[in-house]
Parts: sequence; C-alpha cells; structure tokens
Amino acid sequence: MKKTTKALALVLSILMLMSVVSITAMADGSAEPSQLTYWRALDTSKETVMFTNWADSELAKWIAEKTNCVVTFVHPPAGQEAEKFNLMIATGDYTDIIERDLSNTSNYPGGVDKAVDDGVIITLNEAWDNGLVPNLKAYFDAHPEWLPQLITDRGNITNFPFIREDDILLTSWGPQVRIDWLEELNIGFDENNLPSTIEDWDTVLRAFKEAGKCEYPLLCVSLNSIGDNSALPGAYGVGWEYYLDEEGNVQYGPTQDAFKDFIAQIKIWIDDGLINPDWQANLNTAQLRQNILSDNAAMYFSNLGGGMGTWYDYKNAELGTKSEPANPEGFRSFALPFPTLEKGAKSRFGGSALHVASFCAFITTACEDVEGACRYLDFGYSEEGKEMFNYGKEGISFNYINYEDLNSPVDLSAFGDKFPRWSDAILADPDHAVAEACSLYIRAHSSGPFPQDEGYLVQFMKYADQLKTIETWNGSSDYSGSLLPRLYFTTEESEELASLETDIDTYKDETITKFLTGATELNDATWADFQNGLKTMGIEKCLEIRNAAVQRAYERGGM
Repeated sequence: MKKTTKALALVLSILMLMSVVSITAMADGSAEPSQLTYWRALDTSKETVMFTNWADSELAKWIAEKTNCVVTFVHPPAGQEAEKFNLMIATGDYTDIIERDLSNTSNYPGGVDKAVDDGVIITLNEAWDNGLVPNLKAYFDAHPEWLPQLITDRGNITNFPFIREDDILLTSWGPQVRIDWLEELNIGFDENNLPSTIEDWDTVLRAFKEAGKCEYPLLCVSLNSIGDNSALPGAYGVGWEYYLDEEGNVQYGPTQDAFKDFIAQIKIWIDDGLINPDWQANLNTAQLRQNILSDNAAMYFSNLGGGMGTWYDYKNAELGTKSEPANPEGFRSFALPFPTLEKGAKSRFGGSALHVASFCAFITTACEDVEGACRYLDFGYSEEGKEMFNYGKEGISFNYINYEDLNSPVDLSAFGDKFPRWSDAILADPDHAVAEACSLYIRAHSSGPFPQDEGYLVQFMKYADQLKTIETWNGSSDYSGSLLPRLYFTTEESEELASLETDIDTYKDETITKFLTGATELNDATWADFQNGLKTMGIEKCLEIRNAAVQRAYERGGM
C-alpha cells in the first residue's frame, strides 16, 4: 500500500474498524513469498457465519500455499462496503487487489476504463501477452466466444472475472411459492399447473389470505424488490429500469405506459393487504428467512442456495431429520414461472446472467509485485485452482466418486469416475447449513476470480425442488428483455451518466413510493407529470448513451 502520512493515518483507522488477518505460506521454501493486500466484502448470508476474515478459511490457506503468497485481507464492515470503498478510492490508499464490480457505474463512476484512466487499476494486456496470466489466457483461448465479455470497447483487459461456465449456472433467483399451501387450497393449481399470469397471482394471493395461511401473502423486502430483475413489471412487457425491447434497443421501464399499469396492480395488492406493510423497510437476508420459516409469507422472491436450500436445511434441523434429496416435512417451496399477462405466453424478463460476470478482481496501481498478484489470481483458472474453488481439497472437503453414483438429473458423464463429491465436512456439518459450511472450503457458492462449475451446483442444490425450480424458471422466460450485453462507456459518457442517473434513480424511487402509498394519486395527470420530470432530468440523454454502448457491444460480440 502507498506509504504516505495520510495513508498511514487511514490504515490505523481501518485497523480499528476492519478485521485484518494475514496468511503466510511458502510453496517450497526456495523463494520469498509475495506480500499482497486484498480488499473484498464478505457474504453476510454465508461467510460471516463461519469466520470474520477470509484468511481463517481453509480455502484461503490452500491458495496461499499453492501460489507462495502472504495475503493480508481487508474486509469492510457489513453495510459499509460502498462507504469504505469510496474512502479508499478518495484517499488513493489502495490495496494491491480489489474485488468489486467496477463496471457498474454506481460503484465506480465511469466504469473500468475510467478506473484505468484515473490510475486506480492496471490493465492486464501486457501480463496477458507476456505470460504472467497463462491460465486465464488459456481459459479464454478455449472459450473465445466469451472473450468480448471480458475486453472493453477500448481493448483493455482489466480483471480476473467470475465465470459461470455452464448454462445451468446462469439462473438462480426468481419468484417462489409455498407449494404445499397452494395445493391445500384446492383451487386448481399444483406443481404441474403453476400460477403463470398476473390474474393467477391475484387469485392465489387472495385465496391464501382468505384461507388464513398468512396475513400478508406476498413478501416484498424493499421497494426495489417489487421490481427485482423485472420479474413483475416484465409481465407488462417492461423493465423496472433499463431493459432491451424486442428490437434490441435500450428502453427505460418507468417511461412506458405499461409501467403505469404495473404500478396500479401493485397498489391494489398493497391496499388489499396482500403485500406486507413494511415493504419499504429494506429487510435483510435474515429477516427474509425468518418471515418465510415462520410461515409469514406464501409467495416471495429469493435464490436457491442461500434461499430454498438453506430453508430446507433449517427445517430439517428443527425437525431433527435429514430429508434430502426429498423435502422436509411440512414445508415446501417451489418455483413460480416468471409471470405474463396472457396464459401460455413466455416472459422476456427474470433473473439470468452472462457467462462472464462483471464482479471481478482487479490489480491496482499500488501493487509493487504485479507478477505475484498475477500468480495469485491466475491460479483460479488452472484446472487445480478451478477444482479447489469449486470443491476444496481431496480427502478433506471432497472425495472422487463415479458420476453415476450421484444419480443427478444433470448430465455429468464428462466427469467419469472423477466426480469431486463433497465430504461430510460440508454435507453433514451438525451446526451449519450447507450454504454456510461450504464457506470454509470453497467459493463456488458465491463468486470470485475463477470459473464456477456445474458439479458444484448439483451438490449445492441437493434437494430435488431446487433443480426443478431452475427448470421452471428457464422454461418460463428467454430473458431477452432483462439480459443486456456487457456495456462499457467512454469517460465522457460515464461522467454524464453519473451526473444524471443518481438524481433520476432517486426521483423514480420517491415518485413510485408516493404512488404506491397513496401520497400521490396515480392518474393520467400525475403520470404525465412523472414522465415530464424524467425527461427534464435527462432520461432521454441516458438512453442515447446506453444505446450507443449497446451498439458497440453488438459490434464486438459482447452478448
């Protein structure tokens, strides 16, 4: 880290606020280890249950040993990630490695190319050409169709990305329902005939309430969760924010008249007591879990690993049983198709992702040992590193078996008799759900600088309902509206977006909240005022910039 008086003062304050632990490892004793500092946020739903610093995980120790590195991890306190990151950037006191989504202009105004121009991060082009990242380069040589998702419009390679290697890994979030309750209602819906339209949702929500299953059947944890991944506004053919129309152009959902119809429907559900009254409270993961496990929700939005799988684990622990791959007695969650307005129609929206994620690890300009940082981060793209990030270490967190012994509905024949089956250290931890126990040995259940493998998923999704849920979601949407290509912006574009979109987002959220609470009546006049406000604040310029970026993405093949 940079050695200045200001930096030393900052380090002292960070040491008081953050947990900093070092890992020291020597690969063979023949060379001095690289000394590195690494900034990353911990996953509070999985990792912090097991440790307060990643240095205490077995995986971190193994990687340090393999790469001959001494790594000091710096973790921002939960809830202060953005604040601490911005402070680090403002002071110029960077760690050697930063793990964060810098292509998201809300995280870093201007995105990755601007971070290069600002002297925050280095490009990897020279390291790529000179053999310092042989595993990363070999990986993309084997997957050339994904390279445009990594390279910016200016030709910069800037990061070590998280990669979802198999198609089944692209979707892990969506709407769910207490299917056991739904079938008890006896109103014509079951696992083979799920509610698929907004009219169906309305019918089922009212039936849940009338039957006394729970007071507020649809659980929404925040304003933005109402539009998360455009699942609900997508039924009306629009996104919650930016989306692609059927011609491949970027549009902004709140500027479309169909968005008004969506808001009107949500307001009806709120007014009729079908949505929890604290939907503005920004409930956290633990509160979401508590509501669902306490039978306070019948329909909700969540993921499958830290969501459904963890709920099933908790229910099994509560009952003193283990039911996988079946479901725990008295509790069953299941997918709802991404809804539409017409029966039999397919949604264009929902939670899916590109193979090459925007969440990445970067080497900063403060790093004095770029070769060591490259060696450390490049390890995850080797065969050994990929296996370690996804399964851990043989004899400790996994053992090889024949793939047929797993009896998975997913085709795993490519593994042959070398399928890395997790051990009881993960699968039978008496005190922790699998999503938590994993954190000591792997990172495949979250993200990081490595390719995620489908063999991890079929074990992490150990309950039959989890894989069936993915099939239901993928069968109900093609994601063509919500899945934008990887976008990169020029410095000028980024600065203009940053100057416009923060105020637009605030205005949008405040106005929608007023419509939903009734503070502002939703009618033609107030809707027109909202549209005029968006135009005055520059939404048309934002669309112009984003459409230009989309066209450049199409030209480089960045979808």
